[in-house]
Amino acid sequence: MDLLLRSEHFNGLRKTYALHVIGRDIVIVSDPAEQSLIYKDSSSYSINGSIDMIYKCVGEVSPDAHKNLWHGPEDGFKSLHPNPKGQVLVHMGYSLLHKQLLQPNKSQELIQKNVSYVEQYTGSGAFFETSVLASSGQGDQVVSLHKWCLEVLIESQTRIFFGKTFREIRPDYKTLFDAWDFNSWMMTYQYPHFLAKAATRPRDALFKALTQYLDMPRDERDRESVPFVNELQDELENGGLGSEDIARVLFVILWGVNTNVHTAAFWLLAHVLARPTLAEALMEEIAPAMRAIEKTDSKDPAALTEIVRTRLIQDAPLLNATFDETVRTCSTNASTRDVKQPVSLGGKVLNPGTVILMPQRPNLLAPEAFGNHAGDFDPHRFLQNKRLTRQEFFRPFGGGVTLCSGRTVARYEVLTFVAFALWRYDIKVVGEGERVQGVYGKEFPRLDEAKPSLGVAKQFEGDDVIVVLRKKTTQ
Repeated sequence: MDLLLRSEHFNGLRKTYALHVIGRDIVIVSDPAEQSLIYKDSSSYSINGSIDMIYKCVGEVSPDAHKNLWHGPEDGFKSLHPNPKGQVLVHMGYSLLHKQLLQPNKSQELIQKNVSYVEQYTGSGAFFETSVLASSGQGDQVVSLHKWCLEVLIESQTRIFFGKTFREIRPDYKTLFDAWDFNSWMMTYQYPHFLAKAATRPRDALFKALTQYLDMPRDERDRESVPFVNELQDELENGGLGSEDIARVLFVILWGVNTNVHTAAFWLLAHVLARPTLAEALMEEIAPAMRAIEKTDSKDPAALTEIVRTRLIQDAPLLNATFDETVRTCSTNASTRDVKQPVSLGGKVLNPGTVILMPQRPNLLAPEAFGNHAGDFDPHRFLQNKRLTRQEFFRPFGGGVTLCSGRTVARYEVLTFVAFALWRYDIKVVGEGERVQGVYGKEFPRLDEAKPSLGVAKQFEGDDVIVVLRKKTTQ
């Protein structure tokens, strides 16, 4: 981000410019109109380079598996599913995820499970030990906001994809995921293993647990999970991969699904709790929905989800604006493309092999799009101008073929969690220098812009919001 802002000194913030790094040309494209052209032109630009890097450097699949992942029909690969575009195996894996997230019947099943699990895990008796730092006999719980968001949302998502079986295999999987998530940048930057143990140890433990799950007979797995994992396993086995490599592919795919949701929830609540007036306004807005939920059978996921859909997703403008402002101010992702054929961009001809980097943060903080105080957290900007989410400057979820297919599901999950958290608990922030039940508060967390992210950036490791939760007795 600092490099991009410094570029304004010599070339203008929206101008395309090039860097030569370790023998490769990297072209930085910040202009949203030029980014749109790139997103739409899949014949000139490819995402395969970045996908390949992830499976080599993060998943570290075996050489044979890596070769098989890039086999298409011309190489003898025959998918178990319709493949009219002749996609290679690695792209078919993402197609199966998109089907789970976007097909109406499959996405509805996933969202209903999501809402139901979040409702369960935000109950007063459902706290996980790792999120509770201290508790009193009066019912007060001193909680790490980061751990609370992580525990509830990762538990919900894991149960959706694996049922309860994965937790039985590896009960500490959320702690392992958290350690990996904070240190994953080491693998992205291709640190040698002896310097990257903070990332490789939790990752490898999760690889092992996933392999154990995949090696289980299907009839021994929890059948409440959605079909995606079984479908992906069948497709990858059909493509020649063994269970250990399938575990690595599955890990890479679900890492992207998991990391953004709990991180977005953390930042949203952190900002809301720092603004009591906003918190009060949100409570007033969600009250009709939450009272309706209280009158609904919690064992009826369809009924719960319908209330969430109609009253929180469709009819809670401030809550949704707060979500949009969170992903706007806290996203640091960048899209990459490789040039496949000579193409003109920004008045220059780019040759095959050139890497295109399209950072979104400069656009998400652009004053010309979001006003003179674009760096401030202010959800009301989205209420005052409802077109902001439809303009080219607002791409927190990427674009083109890399547009996040889980963005709607993520909104459901984050807003459901936030609504239950605010409605069910009196939440008091323990400020910096304060001490409650032996636990010290912290300053407001800092956004870690220096490390790569898959979307919403994490806070600096160790930064947190310490809160005291007390179950509300009446509303």
